[in-house]
Amino acid sequence: MRTVHLCQFGFRTVDLRRVGHVVDGGTALSGITDTTETDGGGYLQGDFSNGTARTKQAGNAWRVLSDADAGDAFIVLLCAERRFQPVGAIATVTHSDDTSFDDDTLYESGSTSFTATAGAGLRATTLHITGTSPTPLIGGELFSVQHENWGWRSYRIRSVDGDTITFRPPLREAIAAGTALEFDTPRCQMVIQGQTSNSTDTGRFTSCTVSFVEDMRPPAT
Repeated sequence: MRTVHLCQFGFRTVDLRRVGHVVDGGTALSGITDTTETDGGGYLQGDFSNGTARTKQAGNAWRVLSDADAGDAFIVLLCAERRFQPVGAIATVTHSDDTSFDDDTLYESGSTSFTATAGAGLRATTLHITGTSPTPLIGGELFSVQHENWGWRSYRIRSVDGDTITFRPPLREAIAAGTALEFDTPRCQMVIQGQTSNSTDTGRFTSCTVSFVEDMRPPAT
């Protein structure tokens, strides 16, 4: 399955959210509308717009993506979430004599490593975890799990209480103790929804807009 590195397209607007189906139960005498979710916890959708492919390599990668067949599944790297993740700052690393590397390469000051300390069943929304991160978990972070049968799936933390987190959507598949949680580069199996843009500015720069939804199928074998 192909992996899509969305950050190479420099999207200025990203709307990554949980969506689903809600039933309107009518309006009470108080004027409040009663609603109920009927989608089993929802699924992930991401709208990425105002992007630009500024190099030949990025432009060609975009053309390959926009030419995908309907229903093609991708592993989408959700790098736009990085600001809201428990990761470290980016800093220039120098040689021992304090001189910079020739290319001024930037290195991360630390990565995040968490695992489940107990198993959790299908559709669970609570997980006990242990691990370390450059900044503490506070809720709102995205993490991914590579499930045995359902592949890469992403979940959003709703609350943190010590070593216990709650999250949505519910687990797509049961996991065992020791399962790794991916925070540094969350990712999810998704499919393109609708059509992508493919216009070119001054014959050089490709304008990029695309929407992805979680692929509710296990990976093809």
